[in-house]
Parts: sequence; structure tokens; C-alpha cells
Amino acid sequence: MGVEQTGNGRVRAWVLVRAESAQEVAQALYKELGHAGDDSFVVVRADVVDYSYNIIIPVDAESEDVLYEVDDVIKGHPGVSETVVVKVENPVPYPPHDAHGYVTEHEWEVGRDKEIEIGRQEGESPGANPFG
Repeated sequence: MGVEQTGNGRVRAWVLVRAESAQEVAQALYKELGHAGDDSFVVVRADVVDYSYNIIIPVDAESEDVLYEVDDVIKGHPGVSETVVVKVENPVPYPPHDAHGYVTEHEWEVGRDKEIEIGRQEGESPGANPFG
């Protein structure tokens, strides 16, 4: 199975997860994977969504093999019934550090980095994720 690289030698994907207790599973998966992987992979966050796949996990991996290793860890987590990997073919904006984000008051309150302002974050990388 081929994959279009992101232009920086890495593979990015969204792992869609179906779980019974989405909030608890998302928190546990992020706790387990959020700061693991060193340069091999980055789990940016785990978002609970209103969809049949109720958790979305953005993953940045050094290779397709590593991406599927992370997917195997997610699949093996208690409460996860199914996953689907949706690979990014062409990230926009490129390079990824030009991405923007928005920090809510709640995210700021529970976050670790109090120097970040509430509101739109211009030029901030979502990979930093000081709130997860």
C-alpha cells in the first residue's frame, strides 16, 4: 500500500476510532501515546467527535510502518472496537508549522502554558499541544 509523503519525509494520518466510552478512551490513549514515540511518531491529540467513529487522533509518523504500529496500539486499547487510518496526501498549509489554532478559555485554564493567549494562535504548530 503506497502513501504520499508529506514532503518532509514523514507520514501524516487521522486515525478514526470507534470506542464504547469515547471520552475515557480518548483521555487514556492520549495519556499513553501523547508523549511517547520521541521522533518516531507524534500523537497530536485525541478528539471526541459526534460521528460513528467517535474519536479522531492525528498522527505524524516517520514511516508508514510506524503509523501502522501506532494504529495497532490504538486498536489493542480496551474499549476500542474498530479503527480506520486515513492518510494525508497533501497537507495544507505546508509546511505544518504555518498552521493556525484557536485556544478556548477552558483549554487555557486547564493548559500548562499560561504564556499562550486565549483566542486565535497565528503561526503556532498544533503539534505543540500544550493543553493535552
